[in-house]
Amino acid sequence: MIKSETGYFFAALLLFFCSCGIDNYIYLYPVVQALNIPSDVDEVYNYVSFRTRDETNQAENSAYFKGFVLYYRIYNNSSARSSDVSSINNYNEDYPATAYNYLISIKSYRKLTAENRRGLDPLIPAASNNRDVVISLIHHDLRPDGITVGAANYGMALRADNLGLPSNLFEFDEINDSDDDVTYNTNWDDENDKRWYVQFYVMAYGYDESYKSLYSEVFDLGYITIRDL
Repeated sequence: MIKSETGYFFAALLLFFCSCGIDNYIYLYPVVQALNIPSDVDEVYNYVSFRTRDETNQAENSAYFKGFVLYYRIYNNSSARSSDVSSINNYNEDYPATAYNYLISIKSYRKLTAENRRGLDPLIPAASNNRDVVISLIHHDLRPDGITVGAANYGMALRADNLGLPSNLFEFDEINDSDDDVTYNTNWDDENDKRWYVQFYVMAYGYDESYKSLYSEVFDLGYITIRDL
């Protein structure tokens, strides 16, 4: 009798878990490789770049993985940028599952888009193979202008307006201290050589069965300098 009651107990327990189910945690793999260390000294390296991680995300979560999104913020002071980046990276290390919310809600980063991807999300759609991505805001003869993803050219990078819609180009005179995507410090690094620092982050993106958005950890791509020429 005891044996029979024990059997009923485990059968009921199994039925409970089968009927209720266990949450399926979906992990999207972040970018792990930057291709260039940006430089505000040598214009040749004044760009950001990375290799996508499509292959791993497709192998592990093809039903949920949709591509990659990029976010940016503009600073006029390098110390202010460094302080924010340190806070974001520390938060990402401690709380990777909610780093995206911290990036946009606390640090007010804005979504990056491009001329040939207006209204399309994510910026970089998923593919079967990894691709090299280059983002250049400043013209240089040794690289294409704008955003290139593998062999595709997405056109010039665009800032988001206060509604999150594609807006202005990243040009020195079009960036104002009161813009929503700008952190402005009254002290420029050098009043005789004013420059904006555009900091970038990238995340893998997708959504679950209920179409709830999913994001990977954030990945720090560094910054591009826009000078007042």
